[in-house]
Amino acid sequence: MSKRKSSNAFAEEEIVMRFLEKQNRPFSVQNIVDALQKDGIKKALCEKILSSLVEKEVVSVKEYGKAKIYLFRQDTIEIPEQKEVEEMDEELRLKEEEYASITTEISELEKEVNYLSSQMTVEEARNKRDELESTLQQMNEKLQVLSAGIQQIDPEERKKLQQNLLYNVSNWKQRKRMAKDILDAISENANLKYKELCEQIGVETDETVGLDMENILSKIGLNKSQVNRNVKAIR
Repeated sequence: MSKRKSSNAFAEEEIVMRFLEKQNRPFSVQNIVDALQKDGIKKALCEKILSSLVEKEVVSVKEYGKAKIYLFRQDTIEIPEQKEVEEMDEELRLKEEEYASITTEISELEKEVNYLSSQMTVEEARNKRDELESTLQQMNEKLQVLSAGIQQIDPEERKKLQQNLLYNVSNWKQRKRMAKDILDAISENANLKYKELCEQIGVETDETVGLDMENILSKIGLNKSQVNRNVKAIR
């Protein structure tokens, strides 16, 4: 039993000593206890171990009133030679470069994995191809049906129809302007707004019925400037 206690005491003392050596900075008893809770170091035990380490001149102690601060003895720390320090610095530099290289490689691999994850599988690509081919076939069939029902118009006949339409639209536009001038004069004398007058006498305008003549003309190859020129010619 005494051998087991002795072994445990040695192990616990070793834990405290290695902790102070590794950290190499001042600690209070409570600081050490807090840091070594996971190792089962209690306050009373810690104080006993520290006293032993001070007696063995492994740890030094400074008293500030009631407080005691413990520090691993600096004269027991082996200081490496300058050449060894330089070798360690070089080794550290190489490790840092290796770490940076590995980090970059991991980042590139993650990008590649994300890209590949977003791509279609072979099976998905085949299904998409079949879907597009089916859609294309349906559209071609629809186009054939529509093309079969189209009756071609002779270019001369088309031109003649456009000229007739242009003449009629030009006349319509001229009469529309005349009607608006009359309605403007009436609304001014009646002290009514143009829109109010139209509503009272039941006059429908292009705007109220949703008529867009420019859109209609553009669909048959005519434009506003052609109509305006024709209106001037009629005048």
